[in-house]
Amino acid sequence: MVEYKNFSYEEHIDSKFHITAHKKNFMGNTGVHFHQFFEIEIILSGEGSCMINGTQYALSSGSMYILTPADFHFLCGDTKLELYNIMFDETMIDKELISQLFEKQDKKFLVLKNDILHEIKVLVEMIVRERNTVDEYSENIIKNLLSAVINIILREMDFEQKGEETDNKISDALRYIYANLRSDPTLSQVAKYCGYSVNYFGKMFYEATGKQYKAFINEMKLNMAKRMLRLDNVTVQEVASECGFSSISNFYRVFKQIVGVSPNIYRKRENYHEK
Repeated sequence: MVEYKNFSYEEHIDSKFHITAHKKNFMGNTGVHFHQFFEIEIILSGEGSCMINGTQYALSSGSMYILTPADFHFLCGDTKLELYNIMFDETMIDKELISQLFEKQDKKFLVLKNDILHEIKVLVEMIVRERNTVDEYSENIIKNLLSAVINIILREMDFEQKGEETDNKISDALRYIYANLRSDPTLSQVAKYCGYSVNYFGKMFYEATGKQYKAFINEMKLNMAKRMLRLDNVTVQEVASECGFSSISNFYRVFKQIVGVSPNIYRKRENYHEK
């Protein structure tokens, strides 16, 4: 049975300032624990792993995670990890941000792009400096800097989630196209299947594949046609029909326009090479 340690507020955060922030080196294993405060850790160098609510992640430069008092985790440094650690309580951020952090129960871990990592490093260094300065302005400055760090992290999490959703939708679209290739599915049909408007889906499809929908589907149909033309027992008419071309003349026109030769010449050439 796993023993869960309780990292108490009093042991880790000075109640006078409500936050600790520093750069540190870590090697070893913290053991599975939870704590009574929020925590952000950003890996600057080294390799290791962490577990968050039962899911394990590999750590390297740019890895980061943000935890609430409802989470449990461990940190393991296989090599020396250099990282930023920020621990703070609910008085340091507004209620809306607190709600957003608790809503992200399925999204705690993120790998930051280099430019975003650089932005956050600058902000965290300012937090560390202000935390060590302490004057009448420090608390408000730290709160604003911390809010900026958290908002950047939340935005990156949303970008990543939207990217994953787009990938899933494009995968669904490709499966639908392949399954219905013979009926020559239109952009409108595929967009409706994926639950998007035609214009929005067309733009999303182009961004994901680098091709306009019609060009992509023609390429897909022609690749299938090329494979079928290598079979001696299939007529050109059957190839055109199976690959979703509206007529034999349309098949000949598109095939020659893109491949450079007619289907008959392509078949003879390919069959000759294979002998």
